[in-house]
Amino acid sequence: MRQHRLAGLSVPQFRAMALLSFSPQASLSCVADYIGSSLPAASRMIDGLVSKKLVGRKECCHDRRQISLVLTPLGFSAFIESHQAARRQLSEQLAGLSENKKKGVIEAMRCLGEIFGTDADRLPRDILSATENRS
Repeated sequence: MRQHRLAGLSVPQFRAMALLSFSPQASLSCVADYIGSSLPAASRMIDGLVSKKLVGRKECCHDRRQISLVLTPLGFSAFIESHQAARRQLSEQLAGLSENKKKGVIEAMRCLGEIFGTDADRLPRDILSATENRS
């Protein structure tokens, strides 16, 4: 994952972009909660993403006093590219496992997805199908 991250982005910045990819128009508070930081730290981080033109700010449609954060087209394509590269790398790393071990990894990922509420249910299918195509 770290090898395929966009140059100059930290893991928290990448995670913030991930949140904005599936939760458009999230607030700064949502981003801070998601990455586990304070509001001031999240604000500084978002400032960096805005200066790189990866994230934009816009007035919230429900409350003019609130600002919504959105991925810019550049930010969205950069996030997708980086995310796909990370998935390809994971698939390559799992390709050498036996079918039994792959199923074990998938089951563990599903369990973690239930615990942490991630997209782990989607991830195993992607990884399994990529590794099966190589066999």
